[in-house]
Amino acid sequence: RCPLRWAGIRQWQGHVRDIREHLINYHHFVCKKKLPVKKHFCTSSGFEGPRQWGHLVSVRGQTLAYLIGYNPSVSKTHGFVSIFALTQTEAQALGPLSVTITPVVPKHSAGLSLAKFSWSEVPHANSDVEQVAAWFPIKMFSGRLDEGKPHERAVEITIQVEK
Repeated sequence: RCPLRWAGIRQWQGHVRDIREHLINYHHFVCKKKLPVKKHFCTSSGFEGPRQWGHLVSVRGQTLAYLIGYNPSVSKTHGFVSIFALTQTEAQALGPLSVTITPVVPKHSAGLSLAKFSWSEVPHANSDVEQVAAWFPIKMFSGRLDEGKPHERAVEITIQVEK
């Protein structure tokens, strides 16, 4: 089964044989060289429709998937970060993990300054990843007026695997 069926962005019916290929071909995940550190994720037109960023990254030889998104049909008030290893073995090898979410421009974020989430062990694709997703208020997506992009909203995210 698709680990992202709960996110409501793209519905997949049926069995998934190769989770990595499914994430790349069906959900349009992109392979990255490293985890995001103070990386900005920007909407192009506010919150009228769903928006997602899906990436796969190799950490110490293990594949980690993360999906950052917003979907008004799932929640009109919160965005989410869903992180998971492709297998239980990879999850155990990766160990503890944390995510820090901050507004790009704190003065435009309704007083919200930081959300931090941590997992003692990375979830894996065969578990119920919805139950362990990090939910954060969309007010953390700050406006980009200072950059001349009044219709865009952005959030800054850092994902860290603990040593």
